[in-house]
Amino acid sequence: MTGRLLTMQPRWRLSPRRRVPWASRGLCISLSLGVLVGASGCVRSYALGAAADALSASGKTFSSDDDPELIEAATPFALKTMESVLEQDPTHRGLLTSLASGFTQYGYAFVKEEADRQQEEDFDRASTLRLRARKLFMRARDYAVRGLEVEHPGFRAVLADDVSRAVADMTIEDVPLLYWLAASMALVVATGRDEPSIFADYTKVRPIAQRALDLDESWEMGVIHDLFISIESGFPDGRVDRAREHFARSIALAGGRRVGTYVSFAEGVSVKTQNLKEFQQMLDAALAIPVDDFLDGRLANVIMRRRAVWLKARVEDLFLDVSEREDARPSPTVDTVGRSDVDLEGAE
Repeated sequence: MTGRLLTMQPRWRLSPRRRVPWASRGLCISLSLGVLVGASGCVRSYALGAAADALSASGKTFSSDDDPELIEAATPFALKTMESVLEQDPTHRGLLTSLASGFTQYGYAFVKEEADRQQEEDFDRASTLRLRARKLFMRARDYAVRGLEVEHPGFRAVLADDVSRAVADMTIEDVPLLYWLAASMALVVATGRDEPSIFADYTKVRPIAQRALDLDESWEMGVIHDLFISIESGFPDGRVDRAREHFARSIALAGGRRVGTYVSFAEGVSVKTQNLKEFQQMLDAALAIPVDDFLDGRLANVIMRRRAVWLKARVEDLFLDVSEREDARPSPTVDTVGRSDVDLEGAE
């Protein structure tokens, strides 16, 4: 999670101008990227309702792919096609959910990720990319709000005034939109540390995510717990012990098949506590997960594996006095994938 809302300072060995805000470390969302491109012909050749249903349907076309570059090129067309159909059917809840999900994931996987990698090499380009990512996350946030308004008229106005009251009457059917609303808001915070207006989103993330968790902890194999790893390790009121509890629940619910769970914990908790041994173990565990064994999450696992490799190469930027530490030596491959007994020993 990010933003300059925290009192803690980044521990990276970078100049102040180049430091990435605390919140951009470790924010992990469910990268299912399950939007459908649909047929290349004009959508108006179909009945509007059928087209909207088909476009918003959850599918494996994208999420099971193993070529991130192909998906990066295809996703904008899918999103713009859905937006064009939404203009004709503005209260289609399925489309609104897919757009909230799609813009969040595209911005995270392909725009914010590149901004993070460019931070040290080209600060100005990284700043431009982060601004673009924030705009995508804001668009996703607004689609999520619109989607919740369909079944809960007046939700937007109540949300601005009292987030707890706004989510109180949500049901299990609202969990996907609640998740994408919380995730997109968190990412707006993560990429907008210099914007005073982000405080409005920051204060709403936890209550929205908590309501989703209370309604359906097992949704998408416990991915809401992954979001809470970032909330607890990055927000001012977060607690590392609770982040560890969320990690254990996510591993249990997903069977340790989601690479992002380990990456999120490594970035969020291990870096914060300066536990290099744990950091290395988590990334080794992430890289030990066979991406082809979980087809529905293959694309996400491929993308997060790349981030794990990148993070392993940046130990000296993330940890203090690496050369003097006994735990700085290369760590063996962890064989605890799929279990929650990875060594989590470290300072709170």
